[in-house]
Amino acid sequence: MTRFLPIFAVMALLSLSACNLYKMSAPESDVKGFSPLLYERGETFPARFEGKSWDPALWPLPYQDRDTFTRQLFDSNIITDQYIQDETIPVLVVGPNFYHLSDIDQYRVTNAFDQLYGATTGEYGGYLLQDYYTRKMIGSYTKAGLSLR
Repeated sequence: MTRFLPIFAVMALLSLSACNLYKMSAPESDVKGFSPLLYERGETFPARFEGKSWDPALWPLPYQDRDTFTRQLFDSNIITDQYIQDETIPVLVVGPNFYHLSDIDQYRVTNAFDQLYGATTGEYGGYLLQDYYTRKMIGSYTKAGLSLR
């Protein structure tokens, strides 16, 4: 047993040094091309969407109509309902496909909805977003932009 201990120790040291050598010689291209972030570091949530809004005036004519736009959102289960809570707060109920949208597209949908209906410029100043299943409020849209919990 004692004869195998030095051999085992030497093999362990060789394997550890081989692992360290591999880590030290990783190609530069592998390191530079990887970024775990979806957006640039340091950008705040509203600022990263500046200049990326949809402009309904540039859409094809059939989609500039707010009723057509809203019907398409309902048909695709992005929005499932809309109502006024306590006669003071507009609520937009988001469906299951709202969660499948990227964060930029969630912002675009809520921003376009605001542009077509004027929720932030009218008497309400914004609207709440409610989950279709749990009926819990998941966020809001105001002049400051989209805020999700």
